[in-house]
Amino acid sequence: MDGLVAKYLKDKGYTNTLVAFEKECDIKHEPVTIEELMSYLPKMEKKDDNVVTEKDVTLTVLTTKSKNMIVDTKLINGHVITTDSAKNLTFYDSSLQEIKTLTLPAVGRVIAAGANNTTLVGCMDGSIVQVDSEYKTSSFKPHARFVGGISVSEDGLIASIGFDKKVVVTKQTGFEQMAFIDSLTNPTAVAWTHLGLAVSREDCTSIQLLSDQLEKIKTIPLVDAHYMPHSFTVFDMVYSPQSKEIACLTSHTPYARVIIVKSDESVVSFPTLIPQDKYSLGRLSWLDSKTLAIAGDDGSVRLFNQSDWRKITVADSRLRCISASDGYVATASIDKEVELIEIQSLEDEVAQLKIE
Repeated sequence: MDGLVAKYLKDKGYTNTLVAFEKECDIKHEPVTIEELMSYLPKMEKKDDNVVTEKDVTLTVLTTKSKNMIVDTKLINGHVITTDSAKNLTFYDSSLQEIKTLTLPAVGRVIAAGANNTTLVGCMDGSIVQVDSEYKTSSFKPHARFVGGISVSEDGLIASIGFDKKVVVTKQTGFEQMAFIDSLTNPTAVAWTHLGLAVSREDCTSIQLLSDQLEKIKTIPLVDAHYMPHSFTVFDMVYSPQSKEIACLTSHTPYARVIIVKSDESVVSFPTLIPQDKYSLGRLSWLDSKTLAIAGDDGSVRLFNQSDWRKITVADSRLRCISASDGYVATASIDKEVELIEIQSLEDEVAQLKIE
């Protein structure tokens, strides 16, 4: 240990301190001795956690302008579906031509795909509106305040979170409420996984896994001890049934971090160049079993396959939301614009997006 301290003093140029230290400890400063002492330490993996490189990719971007601020957008069954600040729910085809517009009871906060070819919309009044394939609507109200997230299981169970600090599970058939729990802080994201229902909440560095009766199964810490000793919030969380991985986007500033819970429950944290501030929303979506599509405040979509980053500029302003499906990525920016790009138009060797 004395040799290691001596090496530190020498490397830092603290010559006088080094001489005094050698006298006090009665050690002889010889490089060979110090190197020998260093050899007893375990080899540490060298990793520069702050180096991220992105490759710019140019794609054709289809756009359409809305009269109102877009709140959320989703790709469901080949349609681009949006909600806006005027309580409209609008369906577009793959060329962004409007198909149908419905009026919601309140502003739609989140959109999700439901069972049996339905669309679910969580609204600001705490209700969830179901729209079937013939655009007929029905609704129920699981929350007292606005709905912050929706996830539907393979068994047709709707898990929802609200700003009433509640997590609620409801059967989609008949809208029968099965269970609810109160959270300490507002839940921020929810997703059904092979491990159970994953729920994140404000200022919490872990995700809770719950049963369909909302009984606690386990807690998965997301903190990477060598990097993140402080608190953060999971802005968004999405699950890939193919890879059985849970991807989380955090509230870190000035750049977000992507945290992925692997199928074996190991946790990997990735730095990014996605700019964020205290007003950011942070949204991501699985494009395929390996690739994430992430919305950025700089108007760009980042594609990340856990090794390479691709950056696609789609708008001139901050992106509010993102959804990826079947080779397409849909976004909406704060300048009231909906954007759609086709990822399949990228060559495999350039984009490295398709499964080998």
